[in-house]
Order: sequence, then C-alpha cells, then structure tokens
Amino acid sequence: FPLSPSRGARGGGSTAAPFDGESLEPENGLEVHLDMNQNGGRDRRETVTEAWQRLGLLKADETFNRARYLECVEVAGSELRKEGFITEEIVHLYRREAAEREVLPAR
Repeated sequence: FPLSPSRGARGGGSTAAPFDGESLEPENGLEVHLDMNQNGGRDRRETVTEAWQRLGLLKADETFNRARYLECVEVAGSELRKEGFITEEIVHLYRREAAEREVLPAR
C-alpha cells in the first residue's frame, strides 16, 4: 500500500522486517498490522525456522539451513514448470539464485 497521508504520501513503502525473532511484526503503509503468524496480535516476528515450521516446510525438530532452502526451491520450481507456469530457463535461474543467495540465519 502507498504510505498513509499521516506518514507522507510518497506512493511507496516497505513492510520489510527481519526474521530475527525479536523485531515487531510490521505495519503496512495504511498503518495496518500485518499479522504474519496469524495469532491475532502484534508480537515479535518469527525466526526463519519458526516460520517454516508453522508453514509445514520443516518438521518440529528441523532447523532452517541452505540445503533445506535449496530443496524447497527445487521442488517449487519443478512443480511450477510441470504446471506450465514457468519455463525451464526460469527454473535454472531460480536454482542459481538460490545457490548464490545469502540465506538468513536459522535462529
């Protein structure tokens, strides 16, 4: 959303917040709380591991790491290709970017 008039109508903004387990969940440009973990309140933003566990991408005893990230990108890219949403060239791009991208700490 564009920033609200009270914050200055600049037509842009960011809801970026680190997955650090400490920062508060963000608000959008309309000053509306983004309930990222869907628990009904504004609290700390999850760690990457907590978010992936909540989404079912990791089991309760697993921790986020590069290998798991690469596996997830591979599965998602292959599925999107199979369904005709992206080309094989894009799948290769996703794989390359995932291998080179700095991954967030698990925490």
